Amino acid sequence: MTSAVTVLLAVSDPLQQALFVRALRRRDDLDVVATEQDGCQALDTVVRDVPDVAVVESGLPTLDGLSLCRRLAGRPEIATRVLLLEGEPPVTRKQAVACGAAGCLPATVAARDLCDAIASIADGGTIFRT
Repeated sequence: MTSAVTVLLAVSDPLQQALFVRALRRRDDLDVVATEQDGCQALDTVVRDVPDVAVVESGLPTLDGLSLCRRLAGRPEIATRVLLLEGEPPVTRKQAVACGAAGCLPATVAARDLCDAIASIADGGTIFRT
């Protein structure tokens, strides 16, 4: 049996975050190890815990998702793959790729589709729907 994919979920809206956490916890192959609503806190958590996948909203307060992704790309010892959730400001595929993201989805993504994207990214895939 393989171990579950560890996930950090950094979404500023508490209701959206709760919806995503609930969906992720229904899956045996995904394990939410941390949630954050702030970019700096999310970066600290990723550096400390090194989850397999970090789902990061582009418009997080204190440190936006693109900046967080760039900072992680500069730390090769951190193997976390980043999935950006596009919100405000909008993120283009080119921007997401340039900052090192493994994927980018609209913030309005269905919870089930988010779960599938996380599993795919953890397995080495990429997914871009902006």
